[in-house]
Amino acid sequence: MYRIIYKQKSKDHLYKVWHTNDEDMILFVHSGDGSIVCNEKIYPIKPGTLCFIGAGKYHYSMPNIPEDYIRSKLFISPYHIKNL
Repeated sequence: MYRIIYKQKSKDHLYKVWHTNDEDMILFVHSGDGSIVCNEKIYPIKPGTLCFIGAGKYHYSMPNIPEDYIRSKLFISPYHIKNL
């Protein structure tokens, strides 16, 4: 139904790599700034930014200083979002 990744550093295997998720994702930025690229649009991020990225949307993170970029992610099945 859902899963949470809490306070993840940006140096994961999907950093600066186009990818999609099978689930909808809510991303919260704890620290660092930069951009989220989603479907070829660039969105600025900074501490306190909350992003919703739908399942199947191509995206990646571009933090200005990767070592400072910390985020949390909540993944939710699109089936459950649709039924809300």
